[in-house]
Amino acid sequence: MKTYRKPLLYLLLFSLLLLATAPAPRTRFNGPGGPQGRAYLPLLLAPQSGQTGSPPASGQPLIHLPYFADRPVYHQAAVFWFGRVKGVENYADVRIGYTDEVLFLRLTIIDQHLWYDTRPTPAEMEAWDAAAVYLHIGDGAGGRLQERSYRFVAQLDGWEGRSGYEAVYQGSASGWRPISHSGFSRSGWRGNGPNNNSREDRGHLLTFEIPFSALGLSGPPRQGERWKLALNVYDRDDAAGAVRGLQRWPTAFSETNPDTWGDISFGMPVYQAPDLPVDQVVALRHGVNGVTIRDASVGGSTNCGGKVDFWNEWGDTSYPGAEHLNVQNQNDVSDFPCFSKLYITIPLDSLPRGRAILSAKLILNQSGNATSFDSGEKLNSLIQAGVVAQDWNEATLSWNNAPLLEQNISQTWVTPVIDWPGWPGIPYTWDVSLAAARAYASGQPLRLVLYSADNFGPNGKYFYSSDAGMAGRPTLQVELGRP
Repeated sequence: MKTYRKPLLYLLLFSLLLLATAPAPRTRFNGPGGPQGRAYLPLLLAPQSGQTGSPPASGQPLIHLPYFADRPVYHQAAVFWFGRVKGVENYADVRIGYTDEVLFLRLTIIDQHLWYDTRPTPAEMEAWDAAAVYLHIGDGAGGRLQERSYRFVAQLDGWEGRSGYEAVYQGSASGWRPISHSGFSRSGWRGNGPNNNSREDRGHLLTFEIPFSALGLSGPPRQGERWKLALNVYDRDDAAGAVRGLQRWPTAFSETNPDTWGDISFGMPVYQAPDLPVDQVVALRHGVNGVTIRDASVGGSTNCGGKVDFWNEWGDTSYPGAEHLNVQNQNDVSDFPCFSKLYITIPLDSLPRGRAILSAKLILNQSGNATSFDSGEKLNSLIQAGVVAQDWNEATLSWNNAPLLEQNISQTWVTPVIDWPGWPGIPYTWDVSLAAARAYASGQPLRLVLYSADNFGPNGKYFYSSDAGMAGRPTLQVELGRP
């Protein structure tokens, strides 16, 4: 079987289609990460100090934050997401990590109409396109706000600069009280231009770089330390209308109870395997020994959504039975119709019981990429694997109903296909031991999602699905020990 690549002509035709259906974008990007972003230093992980990546006791999602020794590297940050692409509803990708000086987040927000206040006031900050970051230092707050709780709010601006478009609050027994701090955010947008609905926009970016010193700390948290985090994305779609389409992460958190917020852990997870010899190696693959593996792409899949309406159909489109799965993302929000995630569910009930999982590796065979005419380093993708908690149906799985990330656990660099080796493609491996051991112990399937925090594009990476020929199908290779 030959490689599956989009021809250059197809990409050019799709670009013309985007130009025909979207406004000629007026662009403003603040800082690195725009179309002409600078080269970045490689990711450096700080020592792990025995961290195991155990799930949070609160039952909330847990995001592990990578550490960068120099400056924030957004295309290598951990990525999670929330919201929907549907009419007036908004969606956000969140890139997050930290350095010795700052905790950083970048929200890439898909939004059809952009509106901001030309004369902002702190009291009305959330009445326009804006976002709020809630932080609590530590993993518990006794169900109430404390002085260790903070709320950082940033609103979109057009050309004015950031003065007046930020506000900070600290928790107290009586609620949120304003405190003085500024210069922690940047904004950017893509589309026709804010405060004008004559033609559609595509979305905006809000970047938060919060100094640890602003939180009363002399340096970064220790490796493995956990904090609480929550996010609100506010949406305004016209001059006179009220805020609508509020999106939240986690979806049901209380702004005044940090115990309901999500969890973040400083440093990447490490699986501590039982000290046992390998007793058996099992390979799980769809159609072998009665194993049924389900996988699917959501979002743009391999054709950037085709001819569907991007605002009313794209987010609800499903791609059951596809032979190729795509993982694709980029910092430029205007290209969101090409964004794509990969979901895969692997049952573990065929594994012998009473064993211990020593290691588990997900193997995907790359079948091509969204472009093949640039082999530069900027088109390498750090594809991240994470766990989802809910089951899903391949026939109806879509961007809008797909399960949210519960915990990120692994990452692997994937490069563009330059020299095609032939069938069954180029194998890449993700260490999913942590998730597999937990699923096996609880008698549940292994439910995974793959996505990236890529900056440049188009840079989608295609993999053969369980509907492809046998040799190219995804495989879970498990090493078992006997206690």
